[in-house]
Amino acid sequence: MAFLPMPYSSAYCASKHAIRGLSESVDQEVRGFGIRVIVIEPGFIRTDIVQHSPVAAPIEPYAAARAFPVHQFREQLEQGVDPAVVARVVVEAATAARPQPRYLPDTYARLMHFARQVLPSGCFDFAFRRYVGLDKAVR
Repeated sequence: MAFLPMPYSSAYCASKHAIRGLSESVDQEVRGFGIRVIVIEPGFIRTDIVQHSPVAAPIEPYAAARAFPVHQFREQLEQGVDPAVVARVVVEAATAARPQPRYLPDTYARLMHFARQVLPSGCFDFAFRRYVGLDKAVR
């Protein structure tokens, strides 16, 4: 989530953005010592994070607006990549003679990253908002 603006997950996304920025900054600081810091950015990983996350008290109409995006998020997690895929990429990156600065271990992450790079921001935002259901939000 370091490169996607996931609605209704702003604190989670902010933590991922912070980790990415910290990692890239520290990489610049320690590279002269022969140390590299890399970033591994998977898409949705099949985990039970939702079952272990606190649920905020519903506030109308906000609760109604976020219902479909939250459903989409949960569905993506259920269909997410096996954590073993990410683990393999971690091992690959840690043992590479010349590691890449960034790894996108799964198809979803690569596709979303590519789309953000090549599509005009308005086009990406329109498609992304439709995909996560923000076009269904109660106004």
